[in-house]
Amino acid sequence: MTLLRPHANIPIVQMSILKGRDEQDSTEKNIKLGRAVECFRDAGYAIIGSGGSYHDFVAIAKAFFENQHVTAGAEEFEDFLQFAASIPDPALRERTLFDWRKLPASYLAHPSDQSEHLMPFMVAAGSGGNNAGVKFASDTMERVAL
Repeated sequence: MTLLRPHANIPIVQMSILKGRDEQDSTEKNIKLGRAVECFRDAGYAIIGSGGSYHDFVAIAKAFFENQHVTAGAEEFEDFLQFAASIPDPALRERTLFDWRKLPASYLAHPSDQSEHLMPFMVAAGSGGNNAGVKFASDTMERVAL
């Protein structure tokens, strides 16, 4: 944050994501955590989730160190997340996000039991209230959103 605000004149509060019994339980817990911090968002605080929509580090390492291509298809999962976040009805948004593992592309983006980097997104989406989320930045490697 010191790169953005060298004078460090805004407070930062860091939170850990919640781990559940399984990925579904983690998803539910982190969306609920987002709902719990929604009041801070409503008061003007920024809720920033610093995770990633893509977390197959084995594939990333092979692309970076061995010049192998990342398996195509994770873009479908990125599109799903963007669609789900843009739903203004919080109950519908949550129901949609609860089903993220039903997409085959989710396993390209997050291998089984490696979804912890997606959970900050779930917190941020849970804090959205009746507002539609808007994508404002994206990083890619080998044309795959990170």
